Amino acid sequence: MERMTKKTAQVFNGFLNLDEIEKIEFFKEVEKYMHTNTTYEKREIERLFEDYNTFKRVHLGPLGDACSCCGK
Repeated sequence: MERMTKKTAQVFNGFLNLDEIEKIEFFKEVEKYMHTNTTYEKREIERLFEDYNTFKRVHLGPLGDACSCCGK
């Protein structure tokens, strides 16, 4: 079995901490992103997450070695 990178393991751990409805929502968003055809559309999706991460840092302070998908 192949070893995961630390970043992949952190994201997967965050996924495992989701409830079933959140997991379905996560898969829908990944599917939407993977099937987005234009660079512009992908950039818009990425920008939303950048805005969220900026908000999270401002309101929560430094997170250290937190999960890159959920901040835990």
